[in-house]
Amino acid sequence: MYHYLIIKQIAELLDNDVERLNFLMTCKFSYTVRKSIRFDKFPLSYCCRQREKYNLPNTTTTTTTTTTTEGTPNKKSGFFSNWFSKTVSTPVNRGLSFILPSSPKDPLETLPMKFTRIAINTEEEFRLYINRVKDILDVEEITFYWLPHGQIYSIIPYISPKTTALTIMKSFNQKISKAFFPSHLEYVNLGLIFDKPLEEDVLPQNLKTLVFMDKFNIPIEEGWIPQSVQNLYLSEQYSCKLYAHSFPSNLVRLELGPSYLTKLDPGVLPPSLVWMDMGGYNHAFEAGTLPQSLKTLILPRYSHHKLDHLPSSLTHLDIQNFNYTIQPGHLPLSIKVLYLPPFYNELLHPSSIPDLCVKLNMGREFDQKLVLGSRIFPPFLKELYMGFHFNREIPAGYLPETLEILSFRSGFNTQLYQGSLPNSLKELYLGKNYAQPLNTYVLPEGLVILSLGIKFVDYDNLSLPTSLEHLQIPLDHKSEYSRYSKKKSSKTLQVHYTEGYL
Repeated sequence: MYHYLIIKQIAELLDNDVERLNFLMTCKFSYTVRKSIRFDKFPLSYCCRQREKYNLPNTTTTTTTTTTTEGTPNKKSGFFSNWFSKTVSTPVNRGLSFILPSSPKDPLETLPMKFTRIAINTEEEFRLYINRVKDILDVEEITFYWLPHGQIYSIIPYISPKTTALTIMKSFNQKISKAFFPSHLEYVNLGLIFDKPLEEDVLPQNLKTLVFMDKFNIPIEEGWIPQSVQNLYLSEQYSCKLYAHSFPSNLVRLELGPSYLTKLDPGVLPPSLVWMDMGGYNHAFEAGTLPQSLKTLILPRYSHHKLDHLPSSLTHLDIQNFNYTIQPGHLPLSIKVLYLPPFYNELLHPSSIPDLCVKLNMGREFDQKLVLGSRIFPPFLKELYMGFHFNREIPAGYLPETLEILSFRSGFNTQLYQGSLPNSLKELYLGKNYAQPLNTYVLPEGLVILSLGIKFVDYDNLSLPTSLEHLQIPLDHKSEYSRYSKKKSSKTLQVHYTEGYL
């Protein structure tokens, strides 16, 4: 039992289904653990093809009596590698095959039966699911891309009690009757074209997440959304006025679509709200528009001159369409993570960025001169991401001594000198056009990760700190680095080669 638990824990730590199966196939005992591990996506389309190949019907409800053995590795078959390569984005080792039982004709006899998700795309897949798969599969999320005649009523009886998330992606725009959805559902996505009014008690009373994807644009009446809902995503076309009764009182997360241009009156948003994406909203905030409970705010279209009446509780702010000078005091002092707009290239003053900010993204266009006597970066900053256009000198001692991660993009190609980088720095990412030398004392002792781009070629004079553990360079530079490493070898340094441009 002890060994069983260890194998299970190791397998669950691996990144994807292919790696899990590769690990479990190392011996017969570990392979038996596959039935207790939850994999990612059930390969329904492969099962249909395999059963069609061996003339196994998808419409029968008769349970097969074929017995299988757990088996040992069969190096001649690529059964699992074929279907996992279709369902997992991670590249598959094509030369590695997987364990099969003595009779691999029916994949349902050999597959693991605990999965996170399953998607139904065709009538054949639907038939196989309702007649065979639903009774043996433990799956948390199910997505219907295909429905019989577009009718949701035909699928509800086949939703397993183990399934807590339902997405009806296409072809569904029928009115839903009361108490229609199973009560155990916690997530419902009504799909791309749904645009019918709801009624009270139509949605499950235990529902936690409700998603309207695209067409839905009907004023939300009181009681339509259960009080249990914590996450609400309104459709891309939703533009109806919202009222306090439109929302459940315990709502935590709200996302408005890009078409939402209607003014929100003060007090409409529930006081429980913690995370909000304002979508197309572009009205100046008044006192009380945003609840004081809010911690994360995303402003895709906001373009007013001032950022007034932001909650004092705000810790994460992402501004995507604002290009006016941020004066000291405009932003709440509680801000810890700040994303400036892509086009922001205004002069920043000392204290424009709150002192408690620990993560700062400067935006694509920012390219202001850094003056030593006027430090714009907060004193406790840990992560700094410069934009594509930034290409200014960094004076020695300018960056805060708390900085641990610094990232430059393709525009940066200004010489770094001793003292330009703080001693606290752990990770440094130089863009693809950085071609300046990295001589002695430029890189601080304590640096752990360094990433170089395609234009960096001065490996002969490269001086790496002894603390460095990971070096990322383009694959095209492998030969140049090999010559360098022969002169200055390091037993602890791991070199990672990347294809393309960094």
